[in-house]
Amino acid sequence: MIFFAGFVDCIAGGGGMITIPTYLSVGVPPHLVLGTNKMVMSMGTLSAVIRLLCSVKVYWRTIILGVVLAFIGSLLGAKLISHLVSYQLMTILLLIIIPTILIIGAFKNYRSESNYTLTPKFYLHLGLVCFIVGAYDGFFGPGTGTFLFLGFMYILSMSAKESVTNAKIVNLSANFGALIYFLWTGNIDWYIVMIALPAAMMGYLLGAQFVLKANVKWLKKIVMLVLLGLMIKLLFF
Repeated sequence: MIFFAGFVDCIAGGGGMITIPTYLSVGVPPHLVLGTNKMVMSMGTLSAVIRLLCSVKVYWRTIILGVVLAFIGSLLGAKLISHLVSYQLMTILLLIIIPTILIIGAFKNYRSESNYTLTPKFYLHLGLVCFIVGAYDGFFGPGTGTFLFLGFMYILSMSAKESVTNAKIVNLSANFGALIYFLWTGNIDWYIVMIALPAAMMGYLLGAQFVLKANVKWLKKIVMLVLLGLMIKLLFF
C-alpha cells in the first residue's frame, strides 16, 4: 500500500489518503501516525525530486521564492489558521473547490509545453500559489501536491511535467517544517519507517519515471481520480 501511495503521490499528490489509513489498519499508534507518515513521504518525495531534476529543467531563481513562501505558509498555517478557520469550514470549501477543478479539467487539456515569461506578475502568482497552498498544508493537508500541480499548470502556465517537478520541490519544502517538529518531539515509529521507506521510495521513483515517459492524457486521468478520491473521503470519512 505504501508503494502504491508513493507512486500515486508522485504523479498527482494525495498519497496521504492511502498511507494514513494503512498505518492505522496495521496498528500504528494514532499519535505516531502523522510523524511516521511525514518522515516516509518526505524522503520518498526527495527521491522523486532527485530523479525528476535529472530530466526536467528547473529555474531555481524562480522556484526558490515558492520554496521559501510555502515553508513560511506551512508554519503559519500550523500555528495561526487553526484559530481562524474550522475543519468543518475547510471541508465545505474543498467540497466546492474540488468539483470546480474537476469541471475545469474536463474541458481544459493539460499543457504539454510551458508558456510563461518571468514577469513581476508571474512572480506574484507564484508567491500566492505557494504561500496559500503551503498554509493549507500546514493546517489541513490532504491533496496539497495535487493543488500545487494544478496551480503551476493552470495559473502559472507551466507544462504538466514541469508542474509536477516544481510541485514536488515546493511540497517537500512545505513538509520540511512539520518533519522537523516530529523529529524534535519523537512522534515517529522508526520500525515502521524502516519497512515503509524503501517501499515508498520505489513507488516515488516509478511514479517519477511514469511522469517523464507517459502521455499527458494518462497524467490527467490519475489527477482526476485522486481529486474524486479526496472528495469522497471528505464526504464520508
